[in-house]
Amino acid sequence: QVARQVALAVDNALNFERAQAYQRQLAHERDRLRVLLEVNNAVVSKLDLHSLLNAISASLRRVIRHEYTSLALFEPDLNHMRMLALDFPQGKGLIREEMIVPLEGSITGKAFRNRQPLVLERAAMDEFISPTSHLLRDEGVRSVACMPLITHDRVLGTISLASLRDAAFQQGDVDLLVQVAGQVAIAVENALAFREIGELK
Repeated sequence: QVARQVALAVDNALNFERAQAYQRQLAHERDRLRVLLEVNNAVVSKLDLHSLLNAISASLRRVIRHEYTSLALFEPDLNHMRMLALDFPQGKGLIREEMIVPLEGSITGKAFRNRQPLVLERAAMDEFISPTSHLLRDEGVRSVACMPLITHDRVLGTISLASLRDAAFQQGDVDLLVQVAGQVAIAVENALAFREIGELK
């Protein structure tokens, strides 16, 4: 009788723990879906890429802890990338908007050329020799997640998140960032088209 009661109590405890884990998972998924909705709303309402990046960064911070977000666009005439928008309130000021980012030897350049997400820890960052890569390390960055912005089989640039902590980005974070990057790519394409129309006028 005592053994049955103990077994029943253990079974109830396990069921309770499973139910709590399931509730946490549901809350986590709900938060991520909310982020995607907020990003989508920002994409359709903001043609200014600085405002777009700030809105996206604020939404992502609720589900992915990070201190740095940047948007770099490819300039085909000059064959390099340019840091168009940056959100790094804790930075030392070494990384700045409008900085040139070379395709060779840079974290951003590798993600751009390979058309694949690139997630790096501090040791792997040492392999990159570009000035911007050195500056990231000097800023104290320990983890980087860089996503290419791909639309209609064309790579427009990258969106990057970075953290001052080790091992900051997990696979679930990368999966979410891939979806966010797809939406940002559409926004960038629209903003570039809007700019081209304005220049033609």
